[in-house]
Amino acid sequence: DKRLKYAVQYTPFPVPGLSDELNSDNEEPSSLLINPLTSLIDNDTRKERTTYNLGAGFTWEIIKNLRFKSEFGYDDYRYNTDRYYGPSTYYVRNTPSSTNQGKPAVTLTRQSRSTIRNTNTVNYDFKKLIKDEKHHLNALIGQEYVIAKNNKITNTSHGFPSTFTADDCINLMTQGTPFEITNYSDPNDVLLSYFGRLNYDYDSKYLFSGTFRADGSSKFARGNRWGYFPSAALAWRVSSEPFMESTHNWLDDLKLRFSYGTAGNNNIPSGQLNQEYEAKATTWINGYPSYWAPSKTMSNPDLTWETTITRNLGLDYTLLGGKLSGTLEAYWNTTKDLLILFPTSGTGYDNQYRNMGETENKGIDLTINSTNITNKNFTWNTSITLSHNKNSVKKLTGEDVQLWEANFGYSQNTHIIGVNQPLGQMYGYVTDGLYQVSDFDYDAATKTYTLKDGVPYAGEKGNVKPGMWKFKNIDGSKDNKITEADKTVIGNAYPKIYGGINNTFTYKDFDLSIFLTYSIGNDVFNATKLTNTKTALQNKNVLAVADSKHRWVLVNKAGDLITDPQEMADINKGKTVAAIYDNEAGDTYIHSWAVEDGSFLKLSNITLGYTFPKKMIRKVGLSKLRLYATGSNLLTWTKYSGFDPEVSTMGNGLTPGVDFGAYPRSRAFVFGINLAF
Repeated sequence: DKRLKYAVQYTPFPVPGLSDELNSDNEEPSSLLINPLTSLIDNDTRKERTTYNLGAGFTWEIIKNLRFKSEFGYDDYRYNTDRYYGPSTYYVRNTPSSTNQGKPAVTLTRQSRSTIRNTNTVNYDFKKLIKDEKHHLNALIGQEYVIAKNNKITNTSHGFPSTFTADDCINLMTQGTPFEITNYSDPNDVLLSYFGRLNYDYDSKYLFSGTFRADGSSKFARGNRWGYFPSAALAWRVSSEPFMESTHNWLDDLKLRFSYGTAGNNNIPSGQLNQEYEAKATTWINGYPSYWAPSKTMSNPDLTWETTITRNLGLDYTLLGGKLSGTLEAYWNTTKDLLILFPTSGTGYDNQYRNMGETENKGIDLTINSTNITNKNFTWNTSITLSHNKNSVKKLTGEDVQLWEANFGYSQNTHIIGVNQPLGQMYGYVTDGLYQVSDFDYDAATKTYTLKDGVPYAGEKGNVKPGMWKFKNIDGSKDNKITEADKTVIGNAYPKIYGGINNTFTYKDFDLSIFLTYSIGNDVFNATKLTNTKTALQNKNVLAVADSKHRWVLVNKAGDLITDPQEMADINKGKTVAAIYDNEAGDTYIHSWAVEDGSFLKLSNITLGYTFPKKMIRKVGLSKLRLYATGSNLLTWTKYSGFDPEVSTMGNGLTPGVDFGAYPRSRAFVFGINLAF
């Protein structure tokens, strides 16, 4: 197969033999690798975001200790996106109009969202009515009204001259052929809330707080529109008790607290109660200039509030004159009626928002703050956080197991969700390396390999060849055929432990902050590695993990096809990546080779500052002058082979931990000045 001769690794720079063109007189388009610089130029997106935030408020003390407060807010958000598709992109190579295929295209999107908020509260302190100074009582009632409006306009044109750059296409839209115009406005998102709060404490030793909210949302139909969410909290300052007096020489404060609360979530797009239709302009559907089409999301008039119940037990402490402090906290959260975008294959629609299932989260959070060194010129403080969370699914929609797909082109389920099982479980076959020459009987006359009896196989047994992926026979079937029953849990996206470490230093007028974050035990499904090593063809840039040092090869250094079994075994000894078989069995399986340990330690932030002495700056009319520099996302220590293990590219929270073409996180450097006059 002479196409294999082109399956070589190359540098991301123009070199002889690497084509920038989609068509060649010598090769089929599918056999060409695209210069990554060309690919970068042909995928150009310009984004512009503008946000205005306005706020105002006033407070009126109607009588002594009775205050009325009113707040007003207005947010205006504009988001413009100009997307250019160059000749090498998949989009323009597959446009509906054959005359425009391979020619540049542009999609311009203009989105605006405005939010108006008004909150009114009345607060009364009962200290004038309660004569005993040990009793403190405060009450608040309030009302809030929020309305949000959203509008989105999309304009797509195809068939620009092939010489046009992104700037040319965006600035000269009339030079293209109009393809589609979409103008869509969400129904108004209205939220009306009433709430109240009562705070009481006795001698700052026994504390109680109770709240109640009633929220009404326009996203839900009558009968489901209102949600009611009570909460309460109790605290006991143990260190203030008489029996704790003997500890006052080392224990400054010890408080035990417990809380129980409910909270509602309505975070779905507006307009899900009735089937929405979109007005579109086009030039290619039966010659009609415009049409109305139903949204790809099916309506659901039975939607209601998602509710989270939180139970929290905490211990706050301060020791040794404030040198050591922190919190130990245990929680148990339950979320029911989850609002989930559920796939609805076979209905004519892509998906539908539904209330479905119930989840549970249990965990522990630990915070330790310490003052390590304090003297006239130098201080050093440390803060450490450690969290452990265990989640599980308590209910689904009637079944015990659901399979979900993180869509990156394989059309295979990638995650499994089951009752009394954790979320984030990745699902597929367990990789057992590659098929070796020793797994086959070789017929020298026909130069064919036949898989030996007792060796597991996927697909058709006769299609299995040396160098293909090999999977474990999990279900122990006697025929050793790999089926759906051999799929199992192959990873979990959620870490066992995660947290951060922050150290702050001061030396005279200098200050330094170093912040590290870490995660232990999380897995990443490297879909980028999986899809870009199955084949070196189809206009893909192959990763280094599939170079000739790691990939099973079918040709020798002279470029000749290997026909001798011993030569095949010798040249591929220790190879870890499957051979390039185009469209053969094993080409699009989900398996554990793509699952990697995503544990990391990250130098997330460093800030260095200098504050000028007041004596120096007072002469120029300043009370404070500080210069600082901040670096973010500076270093990451990890075994993960991708750009960043802190990644999840799929929007659906039911398929987390997938890395598919994620753009690497950028390092950021900020230099600033703080002034006070």
